Amino acid sequence: MKQIRLVAGPLTLLFARSLDRWTHQFLITSDGLIPGADNKVLTSIEGDSDQFWPPSPPMQEIDLPQTNTASRVALGLGRAGQSHWSASFSLTSSSKGRHEAVVEVACLSSLQSSSAAAAEIQLASRYTMNFDVKNLKLEKASRALRRTTPGWEMEIVPLGGERSDSRFQIEGQQLLIQPTRISLEPRKPTQWGYRLVVTAPPGSPW
Repeated sequence: MKQIRLVAGPLTLLFARSLDRWTHQFLITSDGLIPGADNKVLTSIEGDSDQFWPPSPPMQEIDLPQTNTASRVALGLGRAGQSHWSASFSLTSSSKGRHEAVVEVACLSSLQSSSAAAAEIQLASRYTMNFDVKNLKLEKASRALRRTTPGWEMEIVPLGGERSDSRFQIEGQQLLIQPTRISLEPRKPTQWGYRLVVTAPPGSPW
């Protein structure tokens, strides 16, 4: 299997196999099919097997568990250097035209805090934003990034809380979603994540 798709209304999460890992991409479409390049929203930036700290979590395995809810769920696992990554991707739709993806990531490292590699830790989920960032607005109160078009509204919100408090950083066309705290304690992973919400306008079939 070279591609995996999760769909929630117009929101599609597409996984594609590339070398030793799975890349992923969020797309917005009006028909639930794989759309053209102009509908891409976020595309993960991947590293390679030689990188201790790849730009995005190295998802070398993707599993699609059976759930008793309306959510479409994918779980990812991977390893680089002396660290292990896990991630969950969950897509849901509501009857009010709201379609949502929640991505939660964890990294557990066996590095000692005094090691040279630990001093160079770079943990993030890095994406290319496939749209004009001039139309992106930052909502200071919610720390959310918002983009509105005639067809839909998109919002990207960092997850908060004690376990997975996250922050955004924008570098040109790239979006970094990073943990606010790094953990090197045994059996205590570093966690981060975000919520991507697409809201359809009134009168939309979604």
